[in-house]
Amino acid sequence: MAEDARPLPRPRAGRLLAVHPFLAACRRTGTGYTPVWIMRQAGRYLP
Repeated sequence: MAEDARPLPRPRAGRLLAVHPFLAACRRTGTGYTPVWIMRQAGRYLP
């Protein structure tokens, strides 16, 4: 880790959960676009 690197401020969980497009799609509410979740392990992309 670089010496000048600082941790990013953590957003408030309640606010983040309320507006996150992926979580909104999981709740089947409308989103401006279709979010995509991609998992990657050992150099391979899994569906």
